[in-house]
Amino acid sequence: SVAKTTTIADESPSADGLAIPDFTPSAHFEQRFDVAHPPQRVFAFFGDIAAVAACLPGASLTGRQAPERAEGAIRVRIGPIVANFHGAARIERDPQALSGRIVGIGADRRSRSSTQGEVRYRLTPIEEGDATRVDLWIGYRLKGLLAQVGRAGLVRDFAARMIGDFQRNLDARLSSAAPQAAATPLNGVAMLLAALRERAKRLLRRMRR
Repeated sequence: SVAKTTTIADESPSADGLAIPDFTPSAHFEQRFDVAHPPQRVFAFFGDIAAVAACLPGASLTGRQAPERAEGAIRVRIGPIVANFHGAARIERDPQALSGRIVGIGADRRSRSSTQGEVRYRLTPIEEGDATRVDLWIGYRLKGLLAQVGRAGLVRDFAARMIGDFQRNLDARLSSAAPQAAATPLNGVAMLLAALRERAKRLLRRMRR
């Protein structure tokens, strides 16, 4: 578990005036990647909310930001469905353990979808401290249209691509190089099977009747 050093209480309002509570994920998975930079430097970077958002394709910050709180949006395209999730997150960091936890909520009015998500990370020095292994635990709960088309395996594949983009942009930032543009919507078309695209189209046709 991750020790809490800075938190927002569960009753604190989100961007929509709602709480950002803990929750029980309906699905979770783990991911790991390495970056060629020392753990302390990576951990310090993770504390810069704006810098982290710039490394996530489709992400943008909105409203006031604080070390323990972030408000923003992320635009996602999955086949014929485009979702623009707006929400907020509370942030916890443990400098001694080089670990952290982010719990967020978001909603997309157009697709009538909502999500709750939790990301836990832990940094481990490798290569005699010159590089860092980043271990991620990601839990989530989807509701609405995206929950119907976003089966667990596809969500994991989609998240893996997103994390891959984040890893490349993180390495570029820490190497003082320009990251990939973050304003581009996350595009899952390449990893969706033709059958899933057809299923999503059928669901949309039913909703419009």
